[in-house]
Amino acid sequence: MKLSERLAAVHDAETHCVQRRQQISDSREHLRRELHRSATPTRILVSGVALGFAVGLKEPKDAHQSLAGKVLGGPVFSMVLEAVLPGLLAGITAAAGLQSAEEEDMAEDTGEEEADAQAQAEAEAEAAAQEAAEAEEAAEKAAVKAAAARKARAAKAARARRGTA
Repeated sequence: MKLSERLAAVHDAETHCVQRRQQISDSREHLRRELHRSATPTRILVSGVALGFAVGLKEPKDAHQSLAGKVLGGPVFSMVLEAVLPGLLAGITAAAGLQSAEEEDMAEDTGEEEADAQAQAEAEAEAAAQEAAEAEEAAEKAAVKAAAARKARAAKAARARRGTA
């Protein structure tokens, strides 16, 4: 194998390694975001209480069994876990899906409201600019009329002076 072929193989391996490292980094970041999104305080509390209750039912073999250990021990305990845990997990999963759907709806509504508010603000700004232009035009007309009135008064005063002079 020539040196150029070996260099090309090393370059390909380095490129693959960099791509794989980036893929792993992206996957880890996605996992961190999902864990942060799904681990709400309520879910943590509910799962902690359920697991604490389940662990509390199972007592060591050498210790004296309590009434809960006698009643809910063995097959009954297994039956409770098989009946309760899937429902609990399904409820948590459904709540997570509902929450994410609500967040998306709220984000969409917020985006629409912002677009409506921006359009309304643009319309108000345009109306204000039009009013300002109309006011400026009216001021110019008033200034022209005032100048004409002054000119007329000056002409009248000049005629009056000529008539007296």
